[in-house]
Amino acid sequence: GILAKFTSNDVYEPFVQCTICQQILSCDVKNGTNSLTLHVQNCTKKINLPKSTMPIDCYTKKIAAASSDDKRTVNLACSKYCAFDMRSFNSVHGDGFKQICQVLIDIGYKYGLMKTIKPLTDILIPDRTNISRTIKQIANEYRLKMNEILRQELKQVKLIGISTDYWKSSYTGDNYLTINIHYTKDNNPVTYMLKTILFSETESGENNVRTIKMILK
Repeated sequence: GILAKFTSNDVYEPFVQCTICQQILSCDVKNGTNSLTLHVQNCTKKINLPKSTMPIDCYTKKIAAASSDDKRTVNLACSKYCAFDMRSFNSVHGDGFKQICQVLIDIGYKYGLMKTIKPLTDILIPDRTNISRTIKQIANEYRLKMNEILRQELKQVKLIGISTDYWKSSYTGDNYLTINIHYTKDNNPVTYMLKTILFSETESGENNVRTIKMILK
């Protein structure tokens, strides 16, 4: 049915209430229901519109943050990669290297126990300054370890061999000299690279001997 109320002038005024927007609408039987029908159509259109109350971060791609411990671990691994394989510091920022890292991250995320947001390689891979600094630290640590190993093993070795290797950097054109030590332990050949230095002198026997003595000290 149609509700009615008395106005301040004691006039009988019928009305209805929209169940969608709860708005009070005047309803006059003489005028028909065209205005009511139009109102219902407008309200129906409004409720079908997409809501814009969702927070904006629901529509943006979330990127996981990497902890400082994880960054240090990756920095150490990248530094060893550059040092052991003699790669440039910039090689870890190549697209191919990043693709390999991202595939490994994706596989680890797929089979891992922590179903958190997986990090991107750009967050984890260190810059070349950190790699250079870390390589120096690694070199010092390995140099101390190698000195201790040689000091102990050479006590039981009667003969050693020293070899040299000259090579040129394809990037800078600089000449380098690598000095290696060779001996036998338990009937097994052992070889260590003692040092690689920038070498600007001529490749003569005299220069080799002087350089080798300087390094062996």
